Amino acid sequence: MVQALDRALQANGIKRLHELSSFRNVVFIVLEWASIFLVVYANQKFFSPLTYFLAIVWIGSRYQALGVLMHEAVHYRLFKNRALNETIGELLAWPIIMTMKGYRNSHLAHHQNLNTDEDPDWNQWDKYYQFPKTKKQMLMALIDNALGIGFIYDLTQTAFSHREQSKVHNRIPLSLRACQLTFYAVILSLSIAFAFWKLLLLYWVVPLLTAGKFFDYVRAVTEHYPLDYTQGLRSSRNTFGWPAFFTAPYNINIHLDHHLYPGVPWYNLGKLHTVLLRDPEYKRSSLNSTGHFRVLFEECTQAKQADLRTDKDLRSTDGRLIT
Repeated sequence: MVQALDRALQANGIKRLHELSSFRNVVFIVLEWASIFLVVYANQKFFSPLTYFLAIVWIGSRYQALGVLMHEAVHYRLFKNRALNETIGELLAWPIIMTMKGYRNSHLAHHQNLNTDEDPDWNQWDKYYQFPKTKKQMLMALIDNALGIGFIYDLTQTAFSHREQSKVHNRIPLSLRACQLTFYAVILSLSIAFAFWKLLLLYWVVPLLTAGKFFDYVRAVTEHYPLDYTQGLRSSRNTFGWPAFFTAPYNINIHLDHHLYPGVPWYNLGKLHTVLLRDPEYKRSSLNSTGHFRVLFEECTQAKQADLRTDKDLRSTDGRLIT
């Protein structure tokens, strides 16, 4: 199947879709951080429960966006210069309590062993990733993750009961861990010295543990659960619709295509999808859905996979791609 796709894609000039645009990523990294600081400033100036809630939602979604840009660095797609790719990748990872190298360990294993026991992201022990669910169970899982309960559950499980994933993440040089911890110590010290520790709590910790975790959960579920794991073109899902801006930014919602061609940077995934649709087998067999919350409350709450839409979704999403 992949060989047939390769031949078709080579004929359509797929190689050009692997080309990197370092400047484009600089612009979007700056814009993401600028939007976070602007929201913090505006919310402090016009503070109310409503504006703070909206700030949490926005900042949590932008932490998700920074995580996706860090994911580009994991695949060496962020910058052409390797040293710059590694450095900026780490600086994107530390604010979301990760290291880029640690995440690369697990993520590349995820790509190589997708949806198997060797896949570090295959969290079959995690109650939030056990499917199918009833609609009530799905709703409770979303509420738990929105309130930070999901973050605490996953943290305690990976720290004490299921340490496989944390062991993979922690296989990093001691020098890198020292740099990461120094970064946190400097930020914390400065926040105490200049009295902005409350801002860190309100706009870093709270959004990361609540809205950030919520969006991350929605993204992870819609990407890989529950699917026909024996069929290559249904081992992951493309999910289209406006919520992707918050839940799966930078085209990571076109996730099946990313798994087929992980060397294609985020800004070319829409073009890649258009090319892939020219392949009859891909168009017939790939899983393309519309609406993240439709996936959660319909596809993830059904025991059978027969109702998962394919051709109809492909037609309905044509023209809505982010390119």
